[in-house]
Amino acid sequence: MQKLVWVTSWDRVCGIADYSKVLWPKISAHLKEKGIEPYLVSLDEFPDAQSLLSRLKDLSPDLIHFQHEYGLYGGKNPPKYWFPRLVRQVRQALPSTRLIATAHTILPIDYRFPVEGRSWQIPVRALANLVLLPQLRKIWNHYTWGPLDRVIVHSSLQVGTVKTSGLKSVQSIPHFVPEWKELPSAPPSKTKRVLVFGFFTREKGQDVAIRAIASLKAIDVDSKVQLILAGGSRRAIDRLYQQHCEELISSLGLKDRIQITGFVPNDQVDEQFQKADLVLVPFRETSGSGSLVQAFARGKPVLASDLPLNREIEERQKGALAFFQSENAKDCALKMRALLSDETALQRLRESGSSYAKNYSSDKTALAHLQFYLD
Repeated sequence: MQKLVWVTSWDRVCGIADYSKVLWPKISAHLKEKGIEPYLVSLDEFPDAQSLLSRLKDLSPDLIHFQHEYGLYGGKNPPKYWFPRLVRQVRQALPSTRLIATAHTILPIDYRFPVEGRSWQIPVRALANLVLLPQLRKIWNHYTWGPLDRVIVHSSLQVGTVKTSGLKSVQSIPHFVPEWKELPSAPPSKTKRVLVFGFFTREKGQDVAIRAIASLKAIDVDSKVQLILAGGSRRAIDRLYQQHCEELISSLGLKDRIQITGFVPNDQVDEQFQKADLVLVPFRETSGSGSLVQAFARGKPVLASDLPLNREIEERQKGALAFFQSENAKDCALKMRALLSDETALQRLRESGSSYAKNYSSDKTALAHLQFYLD
């Protein structure tokens, strides 16, 4: 192999750009050591299939590695979603080039458009579930992964789903933990601060955290727990969800206990984590989130919903996470209360999370990619 191209978002405010900006410099350095020319192609410069195809033909690499998130290639739903068409065109133009992708989101083979809390979209989504899903599932899975040579996923639990596309070569490389940061201790306070970090989406479950604070208040009216929702919203549907969360805070009488920061610039992320006594990850769904590992990178204890991919983190490193029953606000409140009153338990979580950070660093992840390319 003489030339490798990474295709990714670079300038957008999104998790894929953040992921790439950490990992790509390390990978490209390893490639150069092996005498392989690394090239980065930004989807922000080549935002449609035709312009991207033209650039890839000009480079004529031995291997193309796509960072894949459905929204990066026009949108999740056809006709806007053009990734399968791009792959067909690249195959025709560059028949000897190997094509691989990192699948940052895997849609399960029984995926359905969620309807709960979707306002005016509910009847449209219900109709799509009834009429369109059989063909859409083929596009999202069979036509997305099947024509590639290899795929990287973030969890071994996702391997089987990708293989239903007919692709046999699928490898799990967990999401890396960012560089370790030793944060200064926050000033002592009687108020315990719980942080939910990340963009507002229903999948991330900020409303579950809000209802957990309401349950905690009902259990212990004198509790001194403040919830910080550190993040903003990107899509129109996410802005509607954030508005719902704001209305929920008001209706539950929690304005004095919950703060929404809005979008957090990179240079202010440490400040948000520094304040936190506990990081809460109340996801309804996950494909291997970058926001969770941000807590490990800063030595913070984490309470997470008991989704299979979160459980898998615990299997990799015993004691790295504490769990509550997914979407169960009362159970979340009880687990928060128990942890915040037990410094020994919090310290165990910090230590195990720190061990996970070292075992799944960006350096080790970059080396795993190099081996993947050379296999």
